[in-house]
Amino acid sequence: MTGMTWRPWSFALFPGRCLLCGRPSGRPLDLCAGCDGALPRLTSACHRCALPLPVPGTCGRCLRQPPPFDASIVSCHHAHPVDHMIHRLKYSGDLAQAGVLATLLATRVREGSAPLPEALVPVPLHWRRLLTRGFNQALELALPLGRALGIPVRDRLLPHILTHPQDKDSITNLHDRQNLLHAACLCNSIPRRFQSCYLRNYESSQKKPGPTTVVSHSVMQETRYQ
Repeated sequence: MTGMTWRPWSFALFPGRCLLCGRPSGRPLDLCAGCDGALPRLTSACHRCALPLPVPGTCGRCLRQPPPFDASIVSCHHAHPVDHMIHRLKYSGDLAQAGVLATLLATRVREGSAPLPEALVPVPLHWRRLLTRGFNQALELALPLGRALGIPVRDRLLPHILTHPQDKDSITNLHDRQNLLHAACLCNSIPRRFQSCYLRNYESSQKKPGPTTVVSHSVMQETRYQ
């Protein structure tokens, strides 16, 4: 089977149960329609960095100092209950959250008019961090997202750089933003044949081989990574 055709069969054998309210979801997704409809979706934002705006457009900071990526696609605000889902995935190893978050991302990508990229590139973890945590949350999100969109996942294109642990409660402090800046360098890592790619997290680079779109499950109200 290809794409996400396996999902209806798996949920037929094991009915979906909402990860938020615990009730049967009644559909091939571990998120019921009621909880899905209550999610804090991002409906108006900067096309370049996904900073929430009153009306869609390009924010002043991106006009003054364009970031090293071309566009951002974000599904939700980093607010309850999405922040809880992210923390459950990243810090508690609740990998079931990845499938739901990836589905939300896939829906948002399909809503856009931009052509799909050639590759989905998750930001890697250093091998020491991967050994401690046991998984790379970016890769766990990228795999179901790639299947849903029919895009190959290239998880070995970026070098691994060891960064300091992030604060579980905030990604606005200086050290955490520096971590995001230096987590991966795209300069000479992605082959030229991949003319466009999605990065499943924010990254920074002064050079890039082609159009680069940042894909993220949520964005904080006053946070810019650059």
